Amino acid sequence: MRWVLCFIFTSRLIAAPFENVGPSTPDEIASLSTDLLIDGYISPLSGQVSLHEIDLHIKAAQDLTLKRTYVPPQILGSYEDKDDFDRLLLGKSLASQESRRWAIFPHLWAGFNFHSRYFQVCDPSGFVLECEIRGPKGILKTNAYGFSNLREGKPDSTADLRNIEFSIDPDAARIIWPDGTERIYRNHSPALYRLEAELLPNGKRIAYEYDTQGLSRITSTDKSGKYTYASIKKIGENGYVGSDGREARFNYDVFEVNGKVKKGKFKESFSYRTSVLVSASNPIYSNSVQYNERSLLSHYDAKNYPVSFEYFRHKRAVSRIQRLNTPSGSTLFSYDPPIAGQKGGWTKAEYGNGAS
Repeated sequence: MRWVLCFIFTSRLIAAPFENVGPSTPDEIASLSTDLLIDGYISPLSGQVSLHEIDLHIKAAQDLTLKRTYVPPQILGSYEDKDDFDRLLLGKSLASQESRRWAIFPHLWAGFNFHSRYFQVCDPSGFVLECEIRGPKGILKTNAYGFSNLREGKPDSTADLRNIEFSIDPDAARIIWPDGTERIYRNHSPALYRLEAELLPNGKRIAYEYDTQGLSRITSTDKSGKYTYASIKKIGENGYVGSDGREARFNYDVFEVNGKVKKGKFKESFSYRTSVLVSASNPIYSNSVQYNERSLLSHYDAKNYPVSFEYFRHKRAVSRIQRLNTPSGSTLFSYDPPIAGQKGGWTKAEYGNGAS
């Protein structure tokens, strides 16, 4: 007798806001916290695509911006030799990485989930830090191999994540980042805290408002909150409008991994579905986005400058960029990946004219 077992991985559209957040690797932290890129797209530290877009910029006494960051999922080039088992493991891996891919306001939540025994804190750039709660304090536990104290090539204490300060009580968590920005998270449930306000080093304040659907509005004000300078309001499910009347909209499509695997007398049917960004429009330009069969970014129309990406498919190794194609030509990449705490590594870029 044959049995069919069905596994359906749910979309992040219905998942809890912090359910699939997981701690970042040293490579991710280093890549997302620096602006060192090859040809403007590839991080030499991770060998993956690094993109940061500003879709709205409202100028005021305190500016507000709507930022979009691409955080590549950590997908292996191949999990297994057999295609059916490879796709099953690919689906399971993607199901546990819903917080990756394109991130907009990723720092709205902090707290605990099953991905870590530590309190997790998200940075606006997309990386996630871990802190151990000891009484009223939080102690940074994230491995420091991905940290840097450099800003524009010079040592700067405001760039060193080891200088983060954390205090917590039953009502709120307060986190002071090295640049002096203080983020205040209000307790939302026993394990979760939600961002209420950012107190900036210049004395201004960014406030976050929510409704039953989640984030509804962001405002910049004076420290007391009496005077409002600018705002960004959520419109519908995937749109934003600034107080200057300009809008940004995002369109999503379904990415699906499905198939069947046979284990002895059993057959397992699996299906993984999630939403992926396929286009973004703002007052200046529009982006179109495409992905390969493993959900990694493959084509991106960057301000009428289309680029495409090809990946290595090494077994049981994280997919890294093999070739970057731009209107100016192609760049080939090779790597000797570092191992945190054990050895350094290198990334080599070779251009069509023979330069490297």
